[in-house]
Parts: sequence; structure tokens; C-alpha cells
Amino acid sequence: MFKDELGTSPNDFILQERINRAKELLATQNSIKETAYQTGFSDTNYFTRVFKQLVGVTPKTYQNKVIFFE
Repeated sequence: MFKDELGTSPNDFILQERINRAKELLATQNSIKETAYQTGFSDTNYFTRVFKQLVGVTPKTYQNKVIFFE
């Protein structure tokens, strides 16, 4: 039912929400490690892999772009 309603699985939805929160935290100059832990990732390498897969750039690249344009 969840997938029929939102077009994505519950796990994918939760993962996307965690990455959205990570983007907010990275924009406030949080460290990559701290952001990973605050969004429920116990492994920063896994966090970086998932972030890059969903956003298209690494967390550090994303952070540098966001902070540069502020």
C-alpha cells in the first residue's frame, strides 16, 4: 500500500528523508562524520556512498557548493 501511494518503498522513503536532513546539516557546516551519525548512519563510508548515489555528489562537494553560494 505504501508503494502504491507514494511510488517508493518505505525503506527508500526513509533513506531519502535521512539524506534530505543530511543536506540541511551539511549546509550549517556540520562535519561529514557528525552529519552521518546524526542522520542514523553508523559508517561514514556507507553514508558517503548513499549520499553520492542519491544526490550525485559527495557530501563534501555538496557542502562546499552550498557554503560557497551563501
